Amino acid sequence: MVVGRLLEAGCGDFVVCGGARNAGFVALLESAEGLQVWRHFEERGAAFFALGRAKDTGRPCAVVTTSGTAVAECLPAVVEAYYSGLPLVVLSADRPERFLGSGAPQVIEQEEIFGNYAASNLDQWNGRKPLHLNVSLEEEVIDCSGWDAEVKGFLPDKISFEVKSLRDFLGDGVFKGIIAMVGGLEPEAGRHRRHLRQRSQALQSQPPLLQQHREFDAAFQHREHWRLHHPTSAFVRVAD
Repeated sequence: MVVGRLLEAGCGDFVVCGGARNAGFVALLESAEGLQVWRHFEERGAAFFALGRAKDTGRPCAVVTTSGTAVAECLPAVVEAYYSGLPLVVLSADRPERFLGSGAPQVIEQEEIFGNYAASNLDQWNGRKPLHLNVSLEEEVIDCSGWDAEVKGFLPDKISFEVKSLRDFLGDGVFKGIIAMVGGLEPEAGRHRRHLRQRSQALQSQPPLLQQHREFDAAFQHREHWRLHHPTSAFVRVAD
């Protein structure tokens, strides 16, 4: 069951839009305990609301649509989610394949309608881009009794970055511009910062004169550590 698979992937928020083809999905979601179900009357707005939920919670949020052009209304939000790296999910109900090309109302080619902006395989989804799941459904009554929903944790793939690749890229001399890199401290730098913080806390309980000497010693060691790891840096002493 596709809804159960989404719960296992950490999706517990669903924005549903009314329609005959997705009525089974709506009934199933409404009958479950522990899910957050939002209702919206228009697919474009619903998709952007789901995008905002994904951005706010950091977890997947699915917009549930009926068949036909209702699915296409989600494209603007899917594109924005793609470039923002957000786990927006589009769960679209589709008419059976036998209706394709028959001229039946609300029948379009929904499979991979979002192109490269959305993944279409839940097993290969990395959680850092939109996901489109298109399910062909017959119009039938679904028995939702006794269904227990359990949302699992959301674990998107980690992004790995190699400094060597960036160095080689910049070394080619092709790129001309400014690169801003933002990230956490390396383990060694993090340990050094924690060490300084612990020393600072210990100094607060020392007598004034002894504290002054210890502060000078800590500053000297900090300077030597910086000179050791940043040989091109220069220190300038300013007279009092």
